Amino acid sequence: MEINVFVSVVIPTKNSSEHLDKVLLSVRNQTYRNIEIIVVDNDSVDDTREIAAKHTDKIYTQGSERSSQKNFGAKIAKGEYIFFLDSDAEPSEEVVWECAKLIQKGYDMVIIPEKHLGSNFWARAKALERECFLNDDTIEAPWFFKRDSFFSVGGYDEEMFAGEDWDLFERMKEKGYQFTRNQSFIRHHLGHLKFWKAIRKKYYYGKNLGVFIEKNKKSFSRRIPFLRPAYIRNWRLLIRHPFLTIGFLLLKAAESFFILLGIIKYKLQK
Repeated sequence: MEINVFVSVVIPTKNSSEHLDKVLLSVRNQTYRNIEIIVVDNDSVDDTREIAAKHTDKIYTQGSERSSQKNFGAKIAKGEYIFFLDSDAEPSEEVVWECAKLIQKGYDMVIIPEKHLGSNFWARAKALERECFLNDDTIEAPWFFKRDSFFSVGGYDEEMFAGEDWDLFERMKEKGYQFTRNQSFIRHHLGHLKFWKAIRKKYYYGKNLGVFIEKNKKSFSRRIPFLRPAYIRNWRLLIRHPFLTIGFLLLKAAESFFILLGIIKYKLQK
């Protein structure tokens, strides 16, 4: 299938210097070349902008959270298709080509599977958990969109910075837009994951997750951390890695508790 559409890769950043160079290099090395790279930075104080400038001249400043950064990038994008990419998510070289082919076939959005990578015990435990979520559309969400379909539902909800990808997915499905999955992976770099830093991050997200819950009460019930069927479906995988399984369950318990605290704080502030 011959494809000649323009694809915009939109990457929101904030102090993203650790993995950004390899991510941008992987975008430039895509087998599909008809692309532009747009970096939307939220006032980074590290070397993020300098690193980005080695790979693209389309660097913009926008805040305050990633949903508004993504929408801003999409609005200035020239592509018929938009690929939203995290600053620590490195796509394999066939990702854009495969996704573009799928959109050409009539789909509106594409879920791209992820392989999570990390350098310490907690990162490897988190990676094991995420492996359970492959091919589970209650957890995964699209990265690659047909531009017109994305904007027809208003893009990302800028009130959200937690669950905003799930919210967009739900709204697009409700409008009848079709999704699929590609084969090539994104390598999501977890780095050296620190237990307490991960928990504090979940508390921060929990304070915003209440917005998602209010809008998506039915779908949220399928995403409650300890009730996810993905763990049961993948029990063979988990028992092959008992220590990592114990690790991710401990981390998940702590994260869930702090998410709940964040949600409670959100409710009390209303």
